[in-house]
Amino acid sequence: MSIVLLILKIIGMILLTVLCVVLFLLILLLFAPIRYQIMGRIMDEKSVRVKVTWLFPLLAYYFFWDGEKTEQYLKICGIRKKTKEKASEEDFSEEDLPEEDFPEEASFDEDLLEEHTHQVEESANAREESKDMVRSTIEKETSQEGLWNRITGRIHDFFQKIRNTVSHLKDTISNIKTVVLDETNQKVVKLILAETGSLFKHFRFRKIDTEITFSLGDPATTGQVLGILCMMPFLYRYQVGIYPDFESEELYVRGTFDIRGRMRLVHVLISVIRLIKEPECRGFIKKILK
Repeated sequence: MSIVLLILKIIGMILLTVLCVVLFLLILLLFAPIRYQIMGRIMDEKSVRVKVTWLFPLLAYYFFWDGEKTEQYLKICGIRKKTKEKASEEDFSEEDLPEEDFPEEASFDEDLLEEHTHQVEESANAREESKDMVRSTIEKETSQEGLWNRITGRIHDFFQKIRNTVSHLKDTISNIKTVVLDETNQKVVKLILAETGSLFKHFRFRKIDTEITFSLGDPATTGQVLGILCMMPFLYRYQVGIYPDFESEELYVRGTFDIRGRMRLVHVLISVIRLIKEPECRGFIKKILK
């Protein structure tokens, strides 16, 4: 009997440990902030850098754009995922090839040499025949009629895909519009808008540091845009420096920006629970997903 109790005690301790670990990971997932940073410069050379980290930073995502090409990669525990690069012919030179030692004198069997020469000639003839077949095939495929048929077929397929996408999008928008404008769903729409505003409040930018100089080529237009920007109250919460250029006749925007913020998944979970507990909201979601 004591052995059975001991086994049950050990099993209970294992289950309790597993439960504690799962609970700890769940709390960590919900409350650990996801931090993001967007930096860039708008000069003669443009660049944008995006960094998203989670768990200090156990998981990190990086994105770079230098005006011409982009690069993105993922780091897990500080280890970057490696990508395989294909080697080109320019990466090799004759100096890189290993040197081989050949004997100065060698004796060959004449019959074997003649047979080998015959095989080489047959192989060369076979390659020539293969080249002729490939050449004739290419000439047929690249004829004017065949090329035109391929081009028109691809154009038709392209526009058919666009037509299908637009049609599907129109149906989706029409369905959403019908459901949203329905008087019976106005309460649900207000709830969704309220929860969305609450999420934006939690996910808002924590820091905005910018130094922007701009000109629209016309002093009057530049002043009007500056007046509109000054009417936005949220800009006064951050270190936003906007400097108009009334003398330049060139249309340009130059400067740097650094935007940082964070978000927690627990806020998303709370909003989802608030919406799902309402019967009207569940019915509304079913209508949208139809």
